[in-house]
Amino acid sequence: AIAVSTEGQDLGSYKKVQFPVMYPLWVGGTQVTSENASNITGGDPVTASYNAETHILTLNNANITTGKPVGGPVYGIYYAGSDNLAIHLTGDNSVIGTERFNCGIGINGKGALTISGSGSLRTSGSDFGITAGQTIKIESGSITASADNLAITSDKDLEISGGTVKATGSNIGIYSWSS
Repeated sequence: AIAVSTEGQDLGSYKKVQFPVMYPLWVGGTQVTSENASNITGGDPVTASYNAETHILTLNNANITTGKPVGGPVYGIYYAGSDNLAIHLTGDNSVIGTERFNCGIGINGKGALTISGSGSLRTSGSDFGITAGQTIKIESGSITASADNLAITSDKDLEISGGTVKATGSNIGIYSWSS
């Protein structure tokens, strides 16, 4: 407790308040914090967790059906950080909104996106299945992305070094804006 006084008057004791650290990551419409990072969606068993030191989001049989509105568009998973983000897949995961997402997974920060793991990921959106302002790397896992526009798109490079990828877009399946 902290004792507080002013000009000799005792104003009592107050408890020190610890506020959670807010991370620039939203999963299913929930902002990830230091308090919920070990179980973002609050499910039992845990289906989504985040390690802030390594910047790894782990999806373990996650079924993400709600999203985060960002200036109009709605994202199932949204990251706006300056560090790279890795998504590690275990089991069967989906990021498909009950109210259709504009984008299943959107990375709007300065970091790259890496997807790996032994699991699978299905994602879709009216605009994008997976989109990133930086490089996207798919190292392993089974990825299925669909969208009315671009299924998987990166403003930089797009590297697929392992796993299986199925991308279905009404306009384009996989696209990198990098020249």
